[in-house]
Amino acid sequence: ATGRALLAKAAERQLLTARGQMRVLRVARTIADLAGATRIAPGHLAEATARIAGRELPRGTVFLEGRTT
Repeated sequence: ATGRALLAKAAERQLLTARGQMRVLRVARTIADLAGATRIAPGHLAEATARIAGRELPRGTVFLEGRTT
């Protein structure tokens, strides 16, 4: 899934407001920066969405191309 589709799906499921979507993008940008990426990947958006939704991520969870390993 593309980043835009992933964000739209998260907005539908969690009823994210425009402000909430911007928060996801800011957190995803931070995650991408920490990973040394120049662009936000779908995996960064997935991780940001999970963290903002308050889900506990298992220790050592790595997001790659929208999938968790």
